[in-house]
Amino acid sequence: MAYSALLVWFVGPSVLLAVSGVLIFRSNRSFASGLVALGFAAVLIGGVANALANYSAVYRSVAAAVPGWVWTLAGLCSYGGMWLASLGLLWEVLHKRAAAQAGSQVRER
Repeated sequence: MAYSALLVWFVGPSVLLAVSGVLIFRSNRSFASGLVALGFAAVLIGGVANALANYSAVYRSVAAAVPGWVWTLAGLCSYGGMWLASLGLLWEVLHKRAAAQAGSQVRER
C-alpha cells in the first residue's frame, strides 16, 4: 500500500474530528466545546507528527534533524488531546441533558 494511502487512512479521521470540533465550538461557544475543539486539534497535531516520524523512520529523511523529545511530546499530544476532547464531549452532553430535563419539568407544571 502506498504511503499516501496510509496517511489518509491514519490522519484522515483526525482531520475530520478536528473540523467537527471547530464546528461544535463555532455553534456553541462554551468551555466544554472549546475543550472538544482543542482536544481534537491536539489529536490532529499528534497524528501528523506521528505520520512524519514514521515516514522519516522509513525513508531516513528528517529523523536526524528532530530531537527525540519532540516526537515523544507529539505522541503524548494525541493521548492528552483525546482525553480533553472526550471530557469536553461528556461535559457538553451532560449539560445539554440537564438543560433538557429542566425544560421538561417546567413544561409539566
